[in-house]
Amino acid sequence: MKRFSLEVVGRRYPEAFDWTAGVRHPVDDGVFKVDVRTGKKRLLVSFKQLADALRPRRPDVDDQELFINHTLNNRESDRIFLFVRAILTALTASTRASSCARTAAG
Repeated sequence: MKRFSLEVVGRRYPEAFDWTAGVRHPVDDGVFKVDVRTGKKRLLVSFKQLADALRPRRPDVDDQELFINHTLNNRESDRIFLFVRAILTALTASTRASSCARTAAG
């Protein structure tokens, strides 16, 4: 999932390949479960499924590329909690003064 590197200002993985470039809510990208010993992976939930779940409350989801961070699993490992995010606008804040400004990505 390269979306995180594309959308979040200051976080980049320039050598990563993005197989979903140009697709807002791909069916083949999202949260995967990966067996680190074998490399076998399974898609648990796709960006398309997440967009479909959000649409009733956020119809503007169709205008946004989504990304995911802060995934946590429960003790039984049968559920995952995740934050689904979208860049509506990006801001930077000064550490020296009470000010903020839009970034070029916003």
